[in-house]
Amino acid sequence: MENKLTIISEGQIEDILKKTIDKAVKDSYSDLEKIILSNQYYTKEEVLKMTGWSERTLQNLRDTKQITYSQHGRKILYPVKGILEFLDRNTVTPNSNSVKK
Repeated sequence: MENKLTIISEGQIEDILKKTIDKAVKDSYSDLEKIILSNQYYTKEEVLKMTGWSERTLQNLRDTKQITYSQHGRKILYPVKGILEFLDRNTVTPNSNSVKK
């Protein structure tokens, strides 16, 4: 069995470290995002403030089942995941005349 010695430059070390750190951060962010999005709910007021929608628009999105919500009595809560999914489904991409489906 031969012992091999590989000499790498400082730039290569920096590149390897950057890629390793970027992957670790991305993986951690993805896990954290799943935890946050799976348990977070907003009130009507919070959704209106975040999106800039009118009360009527939000009501219409509920009535037409375009946005996910939970209701207990008169209290309505909107899961962050549902809001983000709605926005993602209705995102128009550059150089495209159609909405993403």
